[in-house]
Amino acid sequence: MDNKEIDLNAGLICLILDTLGDMQINELEKLTELNAIEFNLALGWLVRADNILFYDYNFQKWIHLL
Repeated sequence: MDNKEIDLNAGLICLILDTLGDMQINELEKLTELNAIEFNLALGWLVRADNILFYDYNFQKWIHLL
């Protein structure tokens, strides 16, 4: 997997979060239909770029698009 593909997957995550708002990590992973490696690499890409924020709510991890 190259950087271009990771960037495209990160864009997909941003699009979903921008459209649907904050959500739980497992819900987001299902919506993207990416495998675990692709999903985690894209999340790491977005974290490194300070584009997403993780927070706890009702004992669950949620993601917010900055």
